Amino acid sequence: MDDIIGAKKNIFDNTYVLFFLFIIVVITNTISSVYFLSLMLAGVVYVAFTRCLKKHNYYPMIYLILAFLFIELNNGFKPFSLILLGSFIYVYLIPFLTRVMVIDSLNEFLQIMLLYIGIGVVWSLTNDVNFLLIKTLFFNFIIDLIIIGIAP
Repeated sequence: MDDIIGAKKNIFDNTYVLFFLFIIVVITNTISSVYFLSLMLAGVVYVAFTRCLKKHNYYPMIYLILAFLFIELNNGFKPFSLILLGSFIYVYLIPFLTRVMVIDSLNEFLQIMLLYIGIGVVWSLTNDVNFLLIKTLFFNFIIDLIIIGIAP
């Protein structure tokens, strides 16, 4: 009970917000892939995914897995590749980096950066690396940092 009382509230703890995030990801990926640069919002979904893992909210995490699947299928990735990449970053890389460096306040930004580096690697396995890929990943990284910086 003390863990619940002393826990810091986050916007991603609410199930309705996670469902709304899923709807937003589906709409933005559908519209932006046709008219604009591919706007993925993968960093926002990843931060919500790690928050659900930390808080043991496994049922609302289904919305986030579906959002990851939609992002993967819309961008031409193999199914579950981003979920496996995000799980690898959460389980292996982040604990290693927190032991080596003490940067607790930049933890979410570092996780998003590692996710987009991994997305670039996964994308380079299926497509060629060009300036458009780097521009798209950088643009998505900046948008995700702005959204995560605004969210409480």
